Amino acid sequence: MRVVPTLALTKDASKDPMWLRLRQIYEQLAIAFNGRVSLGQTTQQSSGTSVPADNMDAASVLATVNVAANTDFVLTHNLGRLPSGYVVVGASAAYGCVYNGVTAWTTTQIYLRFTSAYNAGIKFLIW
Repeated sequence: MRVVPTLALTKDASKDPMWLRLRQIYEQLAIAFNGRVSLGQTTQQSSGTSVPADNMDAASVLATVNVAANTDFVLTHNLGRLPSGYVVVGASAAYGCVYNGVTAWTTTQIYLRFTSAYNAGIKFLIW
């Protein structure tokens, strides 16, 4: 969906400073929304922290994972709320299936597992 890039300006409103300011704000929001929504910068998981992505209520996390098969590993997202889900958006090597761990998710961390032993970098988007 695209936002119409400008508000129609009527002749009567063309000299109203409040209307002109509203139009300017609307146009800036339309520019930001139309094709400029960013997933943000990925943060390295080595320190155990991540930051929310730029324009989304989500966190982009790059984790170096070294786990045995079917063993929980933790990702710190720092969203300040329980996440709704996650998606793998990149990996440095082929891996098995990623699935939810048995430990309950918190407002700062999620727990996941792999179906096979894994030792590589994986990029996640957590929302």
